[in-house]
Amino acid sequence: AVVSTQSTGSCATPIAEIMTSDPNFSIPPELKTALAGTILLDTINLDLKQGRTTQLDLDMFHKCNIPRDFDLYNELIAAKTDISTLSVFDLLRRDYKMFTSREGSIVCIASITGANWEQYSSLSDLELQTNKFLSEFGVSVLVVMLAHHDSNGVFSRYLVLGKGSSVIELDELMSELQLEKIQTADSSVRVFSQRNLKASRKVVMPLIKSQLT
Repeated sequence: AVVSTQSTGSCATPIAEIMTSDPNFSIPPELKTALAGTILLDTINLDLKQGRTTQLDLDMFHKCNIPRDFDLYNELIAAKTDISTLSVFDLLRRDYKMFTSREGSIVCIASITGANWEQYSSLSDLELQTNKFLSEFGVSVLVVMLAHHDSNGVFSRYLVLGKGSSVIELDELMSELQLEKIQTADSSVRVFSQRNLKASRKVVMPLIKSQLT
């Protein structure tokens, strides 16, 4: 097995590196498009100012021979953030990471792009669909990260600490993520606006994992 320990903005970058380094393997055009598109999404269109893009991300994107333009990136963003046909169950299982705590509990951090807290909390059958996800995946602790672009292109993040999340201590998270509490009618969840917009799950997950493992 090939193991990569390099820090990159996109998980697709080391995959592209492995594929392009093999002289006996020719990457199919559709796979090049998929790799390049994932790199664009993960690095916010290879924008160096966002602090995610590494030189390896740039190199591997260019090796895919896909033109970089805002039309392609905007098309990808539109497709990624269109959640109109997805249930809460589908949204949670579409993009999540799990780990096992020291007590043996399954901790899940799901990432949902395309909804702010107000929109997410008003989704149909939220509690029912969430419980279905927890049951089917055996999750004891649920954290949901929301990311949203409004009609003016303004980006925002929200952190939702759901079932079992009382085991997560807030002090470090509040500081690192610049969290501001949002008052909710549902006492079973703790909801925060996240002012540190650069802190994706790659930042949040190690913070939580260090507490629980």
